[in-house]
Amino acid sequence: MQAEHALRRIQISAALRGASAVVAVSGALAAKAITLGAHPSAVHVLYNGVDGERFAPGPRDEAKRKLGLATPGPLLLYVGNLKASKGCLDLLEAFPALLARRPWARLVFVGAGPARAELLERAAALGCAEHVTLVGAVAHDALGDWFRAADLACLPSHNEGVPNVLLEAMACGTPVVATRVGGIPEVVPEYAGILVPPHERDTLAHALIEASQRSWDGPRIVAHAAGFRWDDNVDQLARILQDVAVGSPVSLGASA
Repeated sequence: MQAEHALRRIQISAALRGASAVVAVSGALAAKAITLGAHPSAVHVLYNGVDGERFAPGPRDEAKRKLGLATPGPLLLYVGNLKASKGCLDLLEAFPALLARRPWARLVFVGAGPARAELLERAAALGCAEHVTLVGAVAHDALGDWFRAADLACLPSHNEGVPNVLLEAMACGTPVVATRVGGIPEVVPEYAGILVPPHERDTLAHALIEASQRSWDGPRIVAHAAGFRWDDNVDQLARILQDVAVGSPVSLGASA
């Protein structure tokens, strides 16, 4: 985080102390802003949103066939930058434990990044390369089918704010396995996924096994994700900006 650098911390703190309103994408970041000097009454939590038309539930088998992923076992999906801090290597290392229980399981990485070569090398070394697919970057408007095809969406990041990929997965009715970092615990209830500590690959492996065996309530997950809408965010942000412009106190119910 930028505030961990001493000189930048001074500048950030000064900016926060002078701000009429501070918008944070999670309660965790809101608390950090207050710690750095923002006045509590000026800080507001405004979560990221989801395009409900693009990310919506649909038949999993149909999505799998459309993507050429008609596998009988559970499909694990990672969407994001392929870099170590996103936990993609942790996920790969945890995957063989699930594969030992579910021999038809498949792990798909959607995204590009510097860890691609290492992922391929480790998959070969772990003996699971035939069950791992790296499809590269995918246009955002095409991600819906991937989330609908997945049995689980996995994002074991080492640090995060509130990643949109988890909100988008849940909007499609797909449960998630992720790390308990940043704002993730604020948006993933226990009925929508399993959260684990970062870096703990054995714990992650157990979570993947448990999640693949659990019966998830897709409609309930979708209903939860429906609370994160871009239209609502735009309305709330407009109110914040309008109140700051006219010098009125900002009061939205989502204050930290």
